[in-house]
Order: sequence, then structure tokens, then C-alpha cells
Amino acid sequence: MPNTCQNKRQPWTVRAVQMDLARQMETVDYICAYIDFAAAHGFNTLVLYLEGRVRTASFPYRPAEESYTLDEMARVVRQATAAGMDVVPVIPTLAHCEQFFTAPEMAHLAEERESPAQDLRTFCPSLAETYAFFANYLYELSAVFTGPNVHLGCDETWNFATCSLCRAEAERTGIGAMYTRHIQRIGEVCATLGKRLWIWDDMYEFFPEELAHIPAGTVLCHWNYNEVIEPEGARAHLANRWRYDWLAEYERLGLDVLIGAWARRGGLSNADTFTSYAQRHHVLGGLLMHWELSETYHEELMPLVAYVGERWRNPELEPAAAWAQAVESLIPGAPPALALAMRSLTQSAQIRLGKPVSRYLCGPLTGGEQTERALSHTAHALLQAASAPLALHATAARILDDMAISARQEEIFWGLRAVLPAIYDPQLPAAARPLLQQQTEQVLHALATLRTDIAPLHAQRRPCMRPENRAIADLDALIAALQPAWERLARGTQDDDWWLIVRLALPDTHGLPHLRISLLDDDGARPLATGMYKPLEQVVGCHYTVQLPFTSATPPRGVRFEVWGYGGQGISFVEAQSRAQRLYPRAVAQASGPVRDPEHILRDHTPFAYLGHQDIVTTMHHRALAEEIAIIEVLF
Repeated sequence: MPNTCQNKRQPWTVRAVQMDLARQMETVDYICAYIDFAAAHGFNTLVLYLEGRVRTASFPYRPAEESYTLDEMARVVRQATAAGMDVVPVIPTLAHCEQFFTAPEMAHLAEERESPAQDLRTFCPSLAETYAFFANYLYELSAVFTGPNVHLGCDETWNFATCSLCRAEAERTGIGAMYTRHIQRIGEVCATLGKRLWIWDDMYEFFPEELAHIPAGTVLCHWNYNEVIEPEGARAHLANRWRYDWLAEYERLGLDVLIGAWARRGGLSNADTFTSYAQRHHVLGGLLMHWELSETYHEELMPLVAYVGERWRNPELEPAAAWAQAVESLIPGAPPALALAMRSLTQSAQIRLGKPVSRYLCGPLTGGEQTERALSHTAHALLQAASAPLALHATAARILDDMAISARQEEIFWGLRAVLPAIYDPQLPAAARPLLQQQTEQVLHALATLRTDIAPLHAQRRPCMRPENRAIADLDALIAALQPAWERLARGTQDDDWWLIVRLALPDTHGLPHLRISLLDDDGARPLATGMYKPLEQVVGCHYTVQLPFTSATPPRGVRFEVWGYGGQGISFVEAQSRAQRLYPRAVAQASGPVRDPEHILRDHTPFAYLGHQDIVTTMHHRALAEEIAIIEVLF
């Protein structure tokens, strides 16, 4: 089957930018203004990630203040048509369907319906009612979204094939065949509406043989957010991170494909290297995606969006020229120092503030983190100094204000990373406390000032839009979670203050291993922490540290580690510290389930014990493996 993708040196046929309206609604006026901005910078397609944000006769359940009407979406389509842009709605039909399942009336269609403790997020493909619902809902949407394309999701289906009906079918046919059946059935719905089907491509990493059964004409959205996309191809998402030249494979199979980059802080290298990789192949075009902007605003990322749009419509344009062109169009008369500061902040990965406090308790700042902190501070200072003399129009001012707020959040994050491990250190020298208190006061002042400055922004930018200002909600939650730390700093360390220092190793940071850590005492095992403990992006290599404070009148006898999920967790060492004691592991009391090399946990060194199944592909095909619990108990 010949594909219809364009030659690498022609402007791509599809140059799309996505707005995530499922996670954060925007006003219709704002969406229409964004259309004009995107069209001016070379985009010809607007992708609206909606999930269940649009109310219709077949899906009337969302509150009016949390959804759009068909008439409102029709206005968006009219604006886009006038600007020369197609509008593609994204309506996930398998996973990432949380917006649909906020309505109790939809719960009977959820894959997770048999597990009351689980959040509902996945449609069950074994129920005929699932396809009846989407046939009606998509028919209603097609009256408004009149363009030729519709995107039906199908990515990250981790809960796929887990209900009793689907498990039985998976045992008979395998999950690959089940996934293909869903794509074919949902493709039939699209065909009856005269729509071309778009889907995400990541699940095919688990069953690439099923690519041969994709409905004719389907467009694969090949998304990947790695900082660098190698010329040899992208690394897989969850499937053991194997590297493969997917665009070459799609080209061999005659499949049409879009590359999918992420419009975020740190996204410049991803967009640049992904574009360069795609230009070596025949692709239909590119899709630049905003995700979950409820904590920030589109203006901060406008320079990146404009830059990518200019590159995609003019493949001959050099990156430096494209950046200069994008900045000049948004900040007329911007001096080189300002363009450099904007590029530095856009290129550096953003680490946003938020809970839990354990995010900050991962040892002293490393050399790499110190460098990141200094670069962020320098770029922020340069941004302020270079923009101060300029007379800015409203959009330009918002761009620079939002970039400055983003940089301030990052500086506060690094401030918390510096002070919190010292505050919770039970063996902190008394002489270090005055400087630590001074540093903490600076962080607290910066945090309070940031909250004051961003408090009015939601009402200004998103009037009457729900959900409410999550940026403020998240800051307030963080401020409340930090209160015990400030109280501990004020009172000083007590004899019953302890913490565990756990040295972890995670060869595959894209895995989904759950780790539960419990203290062993005379009464048995006392849970201390449960979650996915992954390293910060700045960590080099697979080794990292977590620090877990607790109080106990008596020393713990030991620690129990339990792991389950997709991919395993390495543990190389653990110790417990109080003001007067340091406890080291002396023996492995128990090792059960999928555990390798438990004895490595007894020495603070590079080798590590491994808990769980490392092969994520096998685990995905045999879900029972993900439910096996690996256990190590260590005695002090």
C-alpha cells in the first residue's frame, strides 16, 4: 500500500498543534485567538484533546461549567476554517478516558468496573455497549467537527484486558489481537462517518506484528518526548526502552505517520532532533502537543510553538534563524541577550513545585543539580535585565511574565531541595542550624511572594473556567505539606527522630514499579512509604537516593521492601539514622517472589538487589506477572 507522506524537503502536509482541553479548559475566545497565532506561524491543523469535554444528547452528564456545547465547538471550527486550519478532535476510546468516567452513568462501561478501589479510566472493549456509545457520540460530534480527520487515542492502555471478560479473551487470542480488534471496530465507526482515523502508536511496541492489520488509511501519531531522538530511531516508551527505527518500519509498511513532539520547557532538543530524524523519512507531518497546562499558560511556550511552526513550514530554515524569527515576531526589537535568555529557559527542563515532600528528600544537591540551579538563576536574571527597557505589548508581556514565573518556581524547587534534606537530617550539626534557618526563610519568602503573584492569573486568563486555579491549589497543598518541616527546624532534632536512607537503582525510568517500604519492629511490619520512587531528570546513571523520615522511641529491627507492577526496582543499600545511632543491614531475613541477588543490599556499593520482573513486554502480555509481589526483609 503506497503511503501519501511528503518528501522531506517540502513543507509537511500536516503541521498541527494541540491544545489539551481535557485537563484544563480554555475560553472559546482564547481558543479562537490561539488559532490565529498558530496559523500565523505556519500551522494548518488544530488538534483539540477533548476526552469527554463536549456535552451532547448521548453524553449530557458533564456540568455546564466543566464542558463545552456543540455550538461553542462550532464557533471554534468556523474560526479555524477562516484561518485555513483543519480541526481534529481527540476522543480517546480505550484508555485516558477519565473525563467520561467522572459521570457515574458511564461506570458500567469501564474496564475497572469490577475493582472498586481503582480509578475508572479505560473503556472495556469486550462490551458491545462501548461501541454503541461511541457510534452515537462520534456521530453527534461529526456534525460540528466537519473536517476529514478524527483522533481516537488508544495510547498507554495499561489497564487494558484486566476485567474478567477481557482476561478470558486475552488468554484465548492474546492482547495484540484484542487491541487490533478494537482498532478495527472503532475504525468501522469512523468509516461510516467518512472520517480518517488517527491513533497514537505506542502500544504497537508490545505487538509490532499487529501493524499489518491496521485499517487502511489510518494515520499513526508517532509520539516520543525523549530529549534527543537518535538518527537510528526513538527508544520505546514502556516496552523495555528498546531503540528501533519506527519511521523506516512505517515507511516499509506503507503507513502514514505524524511525529509527535511535546511543547514544554525542555522541548527544544526533542523538537529539533525529532524533526531532523523525520526529515530522513517520508512523513505526513508533525504534531506539537500541549499537555496539562493547568499549572501554567500557553504564553510561556509561544516562542517554542512559533519556532516549531516556522521550521515545519520551511524545512530549509536553519534552527538559529527560525528561533530569531519566532522571537522577533513575538517580542519586536528583542535584544540578543533577551533571545538568549528565552532560549535557555525554553531549552532547560522544568521541574515544577508540588507534593510530596519526598520529592525533595533525595540527598544533598549533586554537582549536576548545582549547575542546573545556577543556570536557571542566571537565565532568569538575564531575562529580567534584558526585558526591562522594552515597551511591550500585552502578549509579549505575558510571555515574559510567564517565563519569569516558571523560572521562579524552579528556583524555589532547588531551594527546597537544598534545605529539606538538611532539616530532616537527624545528625545535623548544631553549628549548621543558623545558616539553614536563614536559607529556609529566603525560600519561604519566595514561596509566599510567588503565591501572591500567581493568585489572580487564573481569573484573568480563564474567567469562569473550571477546574479552579490548580496552580494555587497545588501551591497551598505544598505549603501545608511543608509545615512539619518548618516545625522540626524550629524545635530542633529529638532523640526519637529517625530517617531511612535508601539507595535505589532503576535501569528503566519509564517502568511503572510500585515500591512499599515498611519498618520491622516487635509488632511486625509498619508501612512507612508506598509509591513510585523515580529519580529526578537531572540524575545521571541509574543510582539515586531517597530519604524517609519517621519517629520511633526504639530502633527498628529492620526493613521490608515490596515491589510489584511493570518493571522492577533495584535496591543497593539501606541504613537508618537517629541523632545517636546509625544502623546498617547485617542479614537478609527473607527473600521471596521474583527477587535477584538480595545479598547486594548488605553493602553500600554499585551492585543492587532486583525486585520484580525487569522484562516489561512479557509482563504486559502476562498481566499476572505484574501482580506478583517481590519481597526482601533486611535486619539491622
